[in-house]
Amino acid sequence: MFTLILSTFCRSNLLMVAFSQVTLITILSVLVILLAVLLVLTIVYSIRKIRLISSISEKRLAILNNMPDMSVLIDKNRCVSAIANSARSDIPDDTWHKLRGVNIKKFSSLLPFGQDNGDLITEKIEESFQTNNSLVFHFNYQKGKKIQYQKARVVPLPDGTVVYFAHDVTEDQNLHKEFRQMRFFLQSILNSLPTAVFVKDISDNSRYLFFNTAAGQFFGTDPATCIGKNDLELNVKYQTEYQDRENRFIEDASLTTTKWEIEYQKSKNSEKKWGIIREYKLLNEDHTYLVCSVEDTTEQMKKEQELLSARRELSIALEAGNMAIWNFNVVKNMFSSVENNAVSKGGLTRADYAELLHPDDLKMFNDSLDGLVSGKLLKSSADLRIKMNGQYRWYAHNAIAVRLTPDGPVEHVLGIEKNITEEKLRLVQIEENHI
Repeated sequence: MFTLILSTFCRSNLLMVAFSQVTLITILSVLVILLAVLLVLTIVYSIRKIRLISSISEKRLAILNNMPDMSVLIDKNRCVSAIANSARSDIPDDTWHKLRGVNIKKFSSLLPFGQDNGDLITEKIEESFQTNNSLVFHFNYQKGKKIQYQKARVVPLPDGTVVYFAHDVTEDQNLHKEFRQMRFFLQSILNSLPTAVFVKDISDNSRYLFFNTAAGQFFGTDPATCIGKNDLELNVKYQTEYQDRENRFIEDASLTTTKWEIEYQKSKNSEKKWGIIREYKLLNEDHTYLVCSVEDTTEQMKKEQELLSARRELSIALEAGNMAIWNFNVVKNMFSSVENNAVSKGGLTRADYAELLHPDDLKMFNDSLDGLVSGKLLKSSADLRIKMNGQYRWYAHNAIAVRLTPDGPVEHVLGIEKNITEEKLRLVQIEENHI
């Protein structure tokens, strides 16, 4: 019996051992399978990730390659990971091979822009990493005998990398320099003009963009203080009619140019000025400019006023002496006078004037006038009887021929007439009494 129990126990242990071995092998097999599956998944994920990163990088490079600027992609470790559009830079091809994979400090030192510009590039790239902000900066460098200009941008990307863009703007800078020189040249010309010129930006509340020296002299102000301000801000007080006229011109879309006379006095103690303002509307996209010039007629107006005053005094003197000045326009064949007591007041043709003459004096009148007009006579004198208010009156005529140029034809005959009727009657009476 004992032998049977022992035998049964031994079998049982053997079965348990065998079962344990089978279980362990199964578990190990399962673990191996799981590890294999995990390894395969890891490999597949890695391949997909590499492909995705490669695809993203390729797309990123494709985008960078299609941009107008040279682009350098810098990874989180501050190393150059990719370069696009190197042909659009001013950097030799052999230098680009040395730039790939280097850190930003080494990268900046290898650029042919000089130590100071290299330090500036390094500083801006690091600042963009630290602040996660886009930065724009400019620098220039010597290339042979010429100065080259670069515009650079540093842009952070969402994945923690940074892109450095560089664009050669030498041509733009040269054009801008030429434009500045041309603008300075034109401003110098406008400033040296004797005519006042100024420009208003109507779209900016009529503020002055330009005000030359002559304009400053005319309006009695410093041109520099006018730039960027309008008349209200400068406290310029024009007559209301002038301001209204300018406003109507600005608002009338059908008008592009106008002109009007101006009388201006800055203050009671300042000199009065006269001028002719010409205004031109200049339309440029969303801005409207008013280009104005002022022809200073102050001296002319002063002379006209002096002449008017002298003429008034002469008119009084002539009227007191019973005399009047007349003019015969050869081209128009017209007599005229501004004197109230003149025969030709209001204007008379030669034929009309001749009809007023006494028939016995007509030949003398024609001979005298024809001699002056032809240039055969320089001056003439004659006593003529002219019918005024239905009666003949005696007039003493003294006339001279006037040429506008020394060798030119006679264009005017200027004369003075004096009513000598009373003198003639007195002489007749004296003669009759003497007889």
